[in-house]
Parts: sequence; C-alpha cells; structure tokens
Amino acid sequence: MSRASYDVRVPMRDGVELATDLWLPDRTGPVHAVLGRTPYNKNNERVSRLAALFTGAGFAFAMQDVRGRGDSDGSFRPYVHDAADGCDTIGWLAEQDWCSGKVATIGGSYGGLIQWLTALQQPAALAAMIVMVTPSDPYVEFPTGAQSPMMLSWHRLTAARMRQEVAGFDWASIYEHLPLLTMDEAAGIAAPHWREQLSHPTLDEFWEPKRYQGRLGELDLPVLHISGWYDDEQIGTPVNYAAMVAGG
Repeated sequence: MSRASYDVRVPMRDGVELATDLWLPDRTGPVHAVLGRTPYNKNNERVSRLAALFTGAGFAFAMQDVRGRGDSDGSFRPYVHDAADGCDTIGWLAEQDWCSGKVATIGGSYGGLIQWLTALQQPAALAAMIVMVTPSDPYVEFPTGAQSPMMLSWHRLTAARMRQEVAGFDWASIYEHLPLLTMDEAAGIAAPHWREQLSHPTLDEFWEPKRYQGRLGELDLPVLHISGWYDDEQIGTPVNYAAMVAGG
C-alpha cells in the first residue's frame, strides 16, 4: 500500500505554485523519489499505475502539472519555464523529510525534452533520468522549418488548462491550408504559440531555451533512453545516446 497526497502546492522561485500529486511507499525512513512532469493532466489511470509500480519498489513518486496546465498556476508557454520549474521541484522533493535527497525523473515526448533542459541546470539532487521518445533541438527533425503542420493539433490539445478535443477536426484538410500562419483560423481555433513559433523562421535567440543536444557532454548521470522504431520522435533518442557516450 502507498500513501497519497493530491494537489500539493509546490512553490517555484517566482512564487507560482505547481500542483503535484505524491505517493509514498508504506515503509519507514527516507526513500529515493521519482518525478514526472506533464502538460497532459496528471490525473489519469496511467499515472496511477506508475505510482503503484514505483511505490511497490520502495520509491516515492510524484507527478506534476507543468506551469499553466491542469491544476498548476501560471501561464503555459511551451518549454520556456520548464528548466527552472523542474529544478525547483527536484529541490523541493529532496528537502522533504521522507526523501533521501536523491531524485530521478521520468517522462516522454514533452516530458522527455524538459528533463534534458532541467538536467542542464545541474540540480544537485538529480540522480538519474528515464527519457522516452524525446524531441530533438529545433531544426533538427524539421530542418526546413520550426514545426510541421501536424503540430497545430498539439497546440489545440494544449490550448487551455485541460486537454482540448482534437478528434472532431478534419485535420487532413486543415493541413492543406496556406499560408501556415493562418492555419489556426482555418481550423476555427486561436493558437498564439503556433503563430509565435512561425514568426521565427530561422534558428535565432527565440529557440535557445529549447536547445539541449549540443550540451549533453556536460551531464554526468545515468540515463535510460527509450524509443520505438516508428515513433514520430524516434530520431532524438539514438542521437542523444550517442552524444552522451561521446561526451561522457
């Protein structure tokens, strides 16, 4: 059995509080912790299964809604605040009396990339990472542009605090719309982050907070890299593994 605490408010350095669900194993003494951070809503069955898996193995488990998503405060800006917020959350977990002071992280896709961004900040308590199907740097997987038309459906999915409906759209027809900048209007939605990204058609300073692959040699910690052969973000995983081997 595990002990659960839901919607624990974890303070960030700027005063914003992020909602975090915690599960502690039924044992005495400090334990290592595992942290996941997601823009896709921490309240779901998959998270509960992960919590049971880790607490059953003797770990504490935490899942957090990223800034501006789910029950967390603040405004969601993809990848902008995640490095600092990840560091602050790891530090908060490490300071709890039930924690050993060591924290591992886990996540895939968006939740994989933000682990790398956080790790490059060198949080003292970060002990290991499990990164799955991680997107590469901007202009690596999509070298002729910042994002593919398919990404508009993701901007719709993350357009508010809770997951938005994307199944009722004729995406095949919407993806044919030109110019790309007004594709959100063609879909009948407002996607300011889509337009913001399209307004930076070259690799300028706007993209710098999302870049990590050139710095993997700075890291010295165990990382489990996971992907599938046909995942749409597959390329980032072997590239990242190779970079860590070469750099470390």
